[in-house]
Amino acid sequence: MCAYKTKAPLPIAEGGTNTTSITNTNGTLYYNGTNVASVNPSTAGFVLTSNGAGSAPSFQANPGTGIALILIQTQTNAGGASLIFIPTTTYNNYLVFFTNATVNLAASTYLMVQISTDGGVSYATANYVTTPGITNGLALCSCPSAAQPTYGTAQLFNTIGASSAGNISSYSGFTIAGGGAATQYGSDYNLGIGAPANAFQFLMSSGANWAGTISLYGYNQ
Repeated sequence: MCAYKTKAPLPIAEGGTNTTSITNTNGTLYYNGTNVASVNPSTAGFVLTSNGAGSAPSFQANPGTGIALILIQTQTNAGGASLIFIPTTTYNNYLVFFTNATVNLAASTYLMVQISTDGGVSYATANYVTTPGITNGLALCSCPSAAQPTYGTAQLFNTIGASSAGNISSYSGFTIAGGGAATQYGSDYNLGIGAPANAFQFLMSSGANWAGTISLYGYNQ
């Protein structure tokens, strides 16, 4: 005659599922070395994170180490106005894409970025050192005319001012339509007090009317 278990709940060692001990609705299951356990689902957007050997996993805020799109803006020949970006999160590096940048002058001028450490209340207009020799902003590219659009990318490094005596470095590469090979610029800005850069404005070095689209991304490294 076969014997049947009448004990409830059925012990794990005898084939039980341990479901009666799991109280976290929509939780995530894991094995703690003795039985099945679960992690509370926590806050929307949090990621499941290992807490090392011997510790239960938990949901924690996303560290945000990936590249985040901050904003895309288009300028349309607005009398020398600037495009202003004020990130809601301070990153230590930024990646800039500029496309179809043109200027309404026959002579060459430069698309540049100026740095703010007070959330956009004011922008620094000095202490820049750039490859083309301008001193009032980080030079990103040369824009010869409306007939020759410029395309390129730039990276801004060390914008939190945590090292290198508060220096922000910039490296850009760009191509001018019909203008030959790609060109690179290196630039540097001394923050002085080492405060984090928390706003940027993009404009032409000459204050000329200009057009183009700029995309700004932030990332930590």
